[in-house]
Amino acid sequence: MNPPSGAGSPLVSIIVRSMGRPLLAEAVESILRQDYAPIEVVVVDATGGKHPPLPEPWTARGVRLVDLGRPLPRSQAANAGLDAARGAMLGFLDDDDTFDSNHVSLLMRHYNPMKPLQVMYAGARVIDRDGSVVRLLHHPYNPIMLMVNMYIQTGAALFSRGFLALGCRFDESLDLAEDWDFWIQLSQYAPFIRGEGVTVNYRAALGTSGMGVGGNLDESSSA
Repeated sequence: MNPPSGAGSPLVSIIVRSMGRPLLAEAVESILRQDYAPIEVVVVDATGGKHPPLPEPWTARGVRLVDLGRPLPRSQAANAGLDAARGAMLGFLDDDDTFDSNHVSLLMRHYNPMKPLQVMYAGARVIDRDGSVVRLLHHPYNPIMLMVNMYIQTGAALFSRGFLALGCRFDESLDLAEDWDFWIQLSQYAPFIRGEGVTVNYRAALGTSGMGVGGNLDESSSA
């Protein structure tokens, strides 16, 4: 049985790969509003030293900026965040997406301190440039389907630190679908648990992954 949020609860680290865009504020604030504690926020500077300083109210709450002094592609930025994070459970949020306030607590209901390898994921709303929800990503877990269809959004999952000891990392040769490849790696070691709610706002048209919608859709890379 998982411990309640608060004293004695496992630390959850959320990694944000950032290009210093204005939307970063909404992403980080949505993490700081979580109704689960303790949480740490690790912002990875992917700009190569050109990232704006973090606001004092964030740093006062322990938000950290990781700067390796060089521009970082998405996979390298993800690995830098994994190296810097201290949590027992880890997750990501892209700097143009947001969480509902109960995202972490909903997933941590399924946390089992007796299991060293765990993955829990929630659903995501796919939102277009007009702010309209165009579809939901909230499919039942099926490891075979995961091999052919990316149905777990980048920010939707939390996973155990134990996977890192097994060598699970982001493939730095990939420019697209690096998170999909990472989920497939984790699926080789443990089944995933689907949380009951839809708690991630995936603003798919605003990013640059090529895996979204509108101007962020690369037809050659979408499943």
